[in-house]
Amino acid sequence: MEFKQSNRQGFFNRLYVHFFLYAVPQLSGVALVVTLSESAIASLCQSAVLLIGFNLAFALWLLLFNSGSGRVESFSIVINQDHLTINEFGHKHTIEREHFGGCKIDSGYPKQVRLGNHNGCDIHFSYYALSSAQRAQLFKELGCDGRYGDR
Repeated sequence: MEFKQSNRQGFFNRLYVHFFLYAVPQLSGVALVVTLSESAIASLCQSAVLLIGFNLAFALWLLLFNSGSGRVESFSIVINQDHLTINEFGHKHTIEREHFGGCKIDSGYPKQVRLGNHNGCDIHFSYYALSSAQRAQLFKELGCDGRYGDR
């Protein structure tokens, strides 16, 4: 079974993740500087425009132009009898079925899904990497109920 991220879902996911991981902390830091110095208001505006503009431009490029034979596979999960393979922009992570330790949904920000791996590091990815229908099907397939479990 294979789950692939659509360009539209990838656009939404990138904006969500970048907002919590980059925009909020960086703009908070700049806002702190602004409160200490009145002349730094331009820095806040400039940082916001650069930060949001770059992330938005990259997300729009992938949404509009990532198609055809040169398409970059932004996110996919393949599940078969032997293993789970997660592919993020060409970086593949594999968990053998006998080492799969269940899955957990982290409710922090940004919200993530963690796949347990008894043979090394857990694999995590954004909760919104897949559409809600695909997430429901994936969680059903993996037996994901929000906590790690023996499988």
